[in-house]
Amino acid sequence: MQILINRNGQQFGPYTPEECAVYLSDGTLLPDDLAWHEGLSEWFPLIKLVEPKPRRLATPDPDALSDLKKTMKVEIPDEWNAIDKELPVDWADELNKGGPRGKSSGAA
Repeated sequence: MQILINRNGQQFGPYTPEECAVYLSDGTLLPDDLAWHEGLSEWFPLIKLVEPKPRRLATPDPDALSDLKKTMKVEIPDEWNAIDKELPVDWADELNKGGPRGKSSGAA
């Protein structure tokens, strides 16, 4: 079967149903484009004649990912190392009291 497409008076095709499904999925053809094939008495929206192919996500190649990880380099600024110091055991209490910048007076 060969399908003809009509969009705004301009005719495209013929396409196989499989081609229409792919083009519908990738946006080349639109669901409301008019479609006709031999045996039909009138034009119908393409979506009534053809189901779009489900889009499949690409599966990354594990070897390519491994190579990418080897080439990636992340530099950590020296000042970030200061963050890695132990907090005092009562740090949460200090924060609840207003933190090290000043104690909360408790008065509103």
